[in-house]
Amino acid sequence: MQYKKTFNMKDQLAVGDKGERLFCEFYRDLEPVKSKDRAIDFHLKDGKSLELKSDDYEMSRTENFFMETLSHGKLGGPFRALQDKVDYFVYSFPRNKVYFWFSPETLCGELEKLIASNKYKIKTINNKFWTAEGYAISREVLEPFCLKVDIFP
Repeated sequence: MQYKKTFNMKDQLAVGDKGERLFCEFYRDLEPVKSKDRAIDFHLKDGKSLELKSDDYEMSRTENFFMETLSHGKLGGPFRALQDKVDYFVYSFPRNKVYFWFSPETLCGELEKLIASNKYKIKTINNKFWTAEGYAISREVLEPFCLKVDIFP
């Protein structure tokens, strides 16, 4: 399935930047530092690394996560985090102040099983200069594999 909407890179970067600012605000105690390495979004005070995915819409709009598999023709989302040996993959809904923490290894293992089941159809997201591919997977299905879920007031 291909989305009809073509996303704008500038808008998508703004969503990511906003998500990162809020993450730093909510997780001030973890002392997140923006990484200079593009493979990692943050380094935390305990030496762990983190990749942050931010969706800029209300969670009530969909029951799913969009788990990216490819971006710019390369591994994307949690699969890139696993490849790059990132410690945490955090999927966030900043408007709702909700953060789902995953181990990339565990998450990718479960995603591979779900994808292999052929119950899910690949979705293509167009951007002006590239495409991303992935799967809409129910939060309910993946939540048992979360390390934690944080909801801020």
